[in-house]
Amino acid sequence: MKLSEMGFRACDSQGCGHYRASRGSRLHMGIDLCDPSGDSLEVGTSIVSGLSGEVVTVGWAYGSEEKSHIRYIAVKLGVYYCRIFYITPLVSVGDRVKPNDVIGISQCLGEFYEGITEHVHIEFYKLVDPLGGEHDKNNFAYIDPKIALEVMGGA
Repeated sequence: MKLSEMGFRACDSQGCGHYRASRGSRLHMGIDLCDPSGDSLEVGTSIVSGLSGEVVTVGWAYGSEEKSHIRYIAVKLGVYYCRIFYITPLVSVGDRVKPNDVIGISQCLGEFYEGITEHVHIEFYKLVDPLGGEHDKNNFAYIDPKIALEVMGGA
């Protein structure tokens, strides 16, 4: 399923999925995408790219051993980056992705977060300092993913 065809996660027992939603001492800097109806995304759903770019990171979303299988990828789209969390990657660093490529399979979050709507998380950002670190969150200028999806024609 293309990210641009998914629905948006509303609020559930674990919080809200909209851009800049409160996460206690921090803000949610992406959006959470689920089934087009707004219900939980079926675990194991194929996630399809809507954009062209180069995979620059395949990483782990959390540092804890308990959640060590929860993954993300980052794709460079010119001067922008798109990170997609909670997928089992089917791509590797250096791969070129294009629209309609399957890039991963959605993962299960419910085993860690009781009552959560199953979803994938997407972020768009540009580096504040192009010579700075690609992995340094302090170097990210986040962009509202809804706007980025509209402008870029879907992710």
